[in-house]
Amino acid sequence: MAGTFEARGKPLQWKKRPKVSVFQEPKKKAVLPRADVSLLMSGALVLNQKAHDVLGPFLQEFGQFLELDVGGSTEYFYNVTNLVDCIDPDRSEKRSSGVIVKEVFRDGTTPSAAAIFKDPRTVGTRMYASASAKEKLDARVAAAGLSGVEFVALGPT
Repeated sequence: MAGTFEARGKPLQWKKRPKVSVFQEPKKKAVLPRADVSLLMSGALVLNQKAHDVLGPFLQEFGQFLELDVGGSTEYFYNVTNLVDCIDPDRSEKRSSGVIVKEVFRDGTTPSAAAIFKDPRTVGTRMYASASAKEKLDARVAAAGLSGVEFVALGPT
């Protein structure tokens, strides 16, 4: 399974649908229902069928959906493959290791059209939505009553 879920901006191919189990808090009496959209790992989302039906037609333009077996149900791993080089590494806040913790975008480099994208510098940990994509997705999420997803406006560009 090593590398299966590496959402690094490139298309993935799975020979078989991976089985994923949902973490349950050990001492909880009541199990809360899962959200429609879940964070599988940094930079990678999983959508249930409802979320896939609502968001999939828009999101598929910017990435791919791969089926997962989650407790016997089909859910969808979303892998963003649209890369846009837009982060200014000199102005971004970094750890001593050089990892960007708070990005600053270069002027005029983020998409003005509706787009979901990753930057090569944060490809393994973050995905971004342009302002017009955020508006479209927010409207779809609200209309369908989806849970587990919130789009945040990009920082200064």
